[in-house]
Amino acid sequence: IKTAPSLRGIVLGFVSEVMFTKHVEKIDGIEDVRKHDDHDRSKNKIDRDFLYLGKRVTVQLKSIQTNSLGFHTEEQLIYADVQNDASDSRRIDFNGKEIVTVNYKKGDYDILCTPLFPFTGDWQFAYKLNTSCQTWRSKKYPPEIAEHFLHGTEKITYPKLEKFGWTSDIHEIMKQLFLEKGWISS
Repeated sequence: IKTAPSLRGIVLGFVSEVMFTKHVEKIDGIEDVRKHDDHDRSKNKIDRDFLYLGKRVTVQLKSIQTNSLGFHTEEQLIYADVQNDASDSRRIDFNGKEIVTVNYKKGDYDILCTPLFPFTGDWQFAYKLNTSCQTWRSKKYPPEIAEHFLHGTEKITYPKLEKFGWTSDIHEIMKQLFLEKGWISS
């Protein structure tokens, strides 16, 4: 497995999803964790969803790209990229225009989640709101379309997760999400 990066990514991805489910099932306020069909991405862009305080929250689980791991000596931070696109392309209707893409759109899921295992060796997780993710910056799409698609990777640093908008506190990300959706008021 170590000598086949693609296989390593698939295996680590599936293990991460199982460990995430075990992790969130133990958290107060979370119930009814559901796994979604990996083979039907035409309408479903999420890996898991669950009820949190009575509201359904959707999660896209993505791995840290281990070949991007590096160390910033001056800042004493490990840094890496987190994948934030689909493995297969799909056709989507965008304002009457058909587009073939692997990119997610803003709002396809609520929370991007990644295991911190490559940094820590433990099954801890980091979370980032979908609305905090970068949008696409390529000339592949016209600007009026690109602004609706998420970039294919997100930066992450450890131990300072907040540098790029991540947190390991699931209750904090839930509070941010609930405020954003108007499910609670500040």
